[in-house]
Amino acid sequence: WEVPVCSSMSLPPVIWAQRTDKVYLTITVPNIVKDSVVVELEPTKLHFKGKDATHEYDWNLEFFGEVDVEKSSYNVAPRQVEFKIIRKEEGPYWDRLQKGTQKLTNLKCDWDKWKDEDEEADDAHLDNFGGGMDFGGMGGGMGGMGG
Repeated sequence: WEVPVCSSMSLPPVIWAQRTDKVYLTITVPNIVKDSVVVELEPTKLHFKGKDATHEYDWNLEFFGEVDVEKSSYNVAPRQVEFKIIRKEEGPYWDRLQKGTQKLTNLKCDWDKWKDEDEEADDAHLDNFGGGMDFGGMGGGMGGMGG
C-alpha cells in the first residue's frame, strides 16, 4: 500500500503599492527556484506558482480593475518576484488591490513604495528592476519561464 503524499500549497507573502497608472507587487519567496516560477497574467487576474527548497506556493488574484498585460512586466530575483502591473486606464487609486471585499491574509501594503495620490513623483528607480520579463508579445497567459 502507498502512503498518501501531502501536496498542500502555501500562500506566499505579498506586498503591494499603487500609483494612478500602475501597481507594484512583490511576492517574497527566499531562495526561490527560478525554473519553478509560473506566472499567468490576464486583464483581470494574476496566477503565481513557484517553490523553494521546502515549500510550494500557489496564489491567485482577481484585480480590482483591468490591467494591460502587454505593458506589464516582472522579474524573478533570489528572494522575491517583483511585478510592475500597468493599469488599463489611468485614474484614481483603486479602493483595494483585489476584486471583492474578502481580506487576503497574505497581502500587505508595501510602505516603502507607497505614495498618496497627491504625492506622486518620479518613480523611474522603481520601474527598472533589471532583466525583467515582459508580458508583451507572449500571448495572454504565460506558462513557466525557464532561466
